[in-house]
Amino acid sequence: MKALHPCQESPSISRGKCQFWFDRVTMELQGFYLLDGKYQKIQPTTDGRLWSQQLELNLGVYEGKLRFFTTENQLILSF
Repeated sequence: MKALHPCQESPSISRGKCQFWFDRVTMELQGFYLLDGKYQKIQPTTDGRLWSQQLELNLGVYEGKLRFFTTENQLILSF
């Protein structure tokens, strides 16, 4: 069973309070969620992806680009 991410279901966190940033030079991806007025770091999955509740997708780096993945870890193609 997949563990719930704090942005997914919590009475203290309202939707839209998760933020992400990606550095194209270092390939660093980080995400944060707002809890009780303070941002907390989103812990990545074992493959380094971050869950976005608003998009209902994982964000991750693939071939040097920020990409979206389904909950089943399938790459979503983009143009």
